[in-house]
Amino acid sequence: MKKFRMYVATCIVAGGAWNAAIVLTIKSGSPGLYMLAAACICLAAISLVLADRAVHKYRRAEQEAYARFRAKIHRRRLSTH
Repeated sequence: MKKFRMYVATCIVAGGAWNAAIVLTIKSGSPGLYMLAAACICLAAISLVLADRAVHKYRRAEQEAYARFRAKIHRRRLSTH
């Protein structure tokens, strides 16, 4: 549930930054700087989510490898007795 809240908050921040940039661009008439800033914020938010998913995937793989190692040790102990 905590992760889901983080994803929702990230999407809201990215969407808000993008909308603010569009409004400022329409009002000021010069699209360059505002759109660039919004794109950077959106990319940062997306990379945060992707990095979190990658860390989660790595941790799960590490736990599975450790579980396989423990099972192997357990089988060896059983076979020697």
